[in-house]
Amino acid sequence: MVAFAAGEAVANPSGVSAPGGLEITLGKSVVVESPVPITRATLANPGVADPVVLSPRQIYVTGAGVGVTNLTLWQSETEVYKIYSINVHPD
Repeated sequence: MVAFAAGEAVANPSGVSAPGGLEITLGKSVVVESPVPITRATLANPGVADPVVLSPRQIYVTGAGVGVTNLTLWQSETEVYKIYSINVHPD
């Protein structure tokens, strides 16, 4: 598991958002934007994707290896904002 810190959190009274999906071509990247500030981002398999926190509301994700993983965005120490399923595929 890889963890990255980014800014302050705000409460989300509705709880965890519905899961999302990211399709990334190997060696390419996407910017994930959040309407709420993210305090932490965790990645299940760092061999598949490489996240870099750009700001409390933006994370840059690069496809590092073919496969699947999950990116979990936290809005506080104990509250998950959203979980993305990431599929990295060859070009």
